[in-house]
Amino acid sequence: MESSRATSSLRDEIETLWGVYQAGACASIVALPDDEPMLIYWPLTQEYFTIYNTYALSIGKIKNHMLRKQIIATYTKARSMIDSIRLNNDLLQQWERDCFLFQETRNPVHESHANARHKALVEYATALKESHSGLESAVSELLYRLRRNPYDHPSSAAKY
Repeated sequence: MESSRATSSLRDEIETLWGVYQAGACASIVALPDDEPMLIYWPLTQEYFTIYNTYALSIGKIKNHMLRKQIIATYTKARSMIDSIRLNNDLLQQWERDCFLFQETRNPVHESHANARHKALVEYATALKESHSGLESAVSELLYRLRRNPYDHPSSAAKY
């Protein structure tokens, strides 16, 4: 059955990507002290959801509504997390540029820009932590459902 292959493949993809994320950006986000910016650049340059994109049409055929909904919600949160990290990368790059310009010119305008960017990075770190927390919950729930529901039976994913 196509949806069984899809759910098995999606489980494998989520497990793999979650492991990579946990070893990389996740570890930095979790370890980040409150009121500190994430001053690490994480290159995100490719499409990471090959299986999800391949089975996009099959996801709609999954009989279990809660599983189908959780798959979509999890991948949406994962894409949002990637966008959040990319935005942090952009802010970090702008802050570094402003710091460099201030060091080279001693122009107070560049210092003001650098300070404003640093403040934005500190504030955005909170958003990164919140996005991570939402993604972590979604991945945990999805993997629970996928492991309990290998054959896409609506009743087997229920928690008791």
